[in-house]
Amino acid sequence: WRNFFFFGESAISQSGGTGTVLGFVSSLSKQVDFSFLWRKYDPNFHSFYASGFSENTRPINEQGLYLGIQIRPEKRWKINAYSDYFRFPWLRYRVYSPSSGYEWLARVSFQPNKTLTAFIQLREEQKDRNLSDSGEPSLPFLVKPVKKQNGMLSLETHPTKSLFLRSRLLWSQVTIEGNESHGLMVLQDVQFGKEAWRLTGRFALFDSESYDNRLYAFENNVLWTFSIPAFSGQGMRYYLLGQYQITPKLTAYFRWSRTVYTDRETISSGLQTIESAHQTDTALLLRYFLR
Repeated sequence: WRNFFFFGESAISQSGGTGTVLGFVSSLSKQVDFSFLWRKYDPNFHSFYASGFSENTRPINEQGLYLGIQIRPEKRWKINAYSDYFRFPWLRYRVYSPSSGYEWLARVSFQPNKTLTAFIQLREEQKDRNLSDSGEPSLPFLVKPVKKQNGMLSLETHPTKSLFLRSRLLWSQVTIEGNESHGLMVLQDVQFGKEAWRLTGRFALFDSESYDNRLYAFENNVLWTFSIPAFSGQGMRYYLLGQYQITPKLTAYFRWSRTVYTDRETISSGLQTIESAHQTDTALLLRYFLR
């Protein structure tokens, strides 16, 4: 209807629970786009293969309202933001009572030309979580809010058609009962390629006070492989990814990556213990077209 696109979906599971999503997307003007989404999933709504919009991993036990906006004041600048308010009517993982929370994100992007893009991004999330109490046997856990704040500063450039550079600074802060912990990560990506081959590399340094401050950074990987590892503690991360088209039908991919920790002598525990301060991964993939 005019500049509004409305959508919605509702379902009922055999257990009697219902799940509903309603919303719209609209171009309010040439410079402003707006989106709205409301969802409600009952605690007894079970849809094992659904991928509905939700804060939880699965669309269950949740009610929420999402608002998003994109503003383009001029060609070089773009502002994106969203706000999401949600509540969980029943118990959930690590939360032994009904709870609620919110999340918002804001990003300002600047692209003066086709070869340079820069943006700054801020994000805040608050959700309830079980925390140890003062020791009373009748209350093994108390539910308290945990606030997480993240920031990112990014610069991407194409000095030449064959060379791509990306520099990023990531920051995190977690506040639990007035106690703050911080995390920081600096990374540099380089990609260089010609017609038949391409090399992609990264070098990163990270320093995170706790696992709650872990930092996520997307990584390039071999074809059809998705990688966004989490980094906590102190150390460095680097990887090299190569791609070579041997023939028009045969392409080879190879990746070598390593995480080196400076705050520990062993990694993980139990049967997964690594008696070293570094962990190395390799991957090899060959793709052949049957034509």
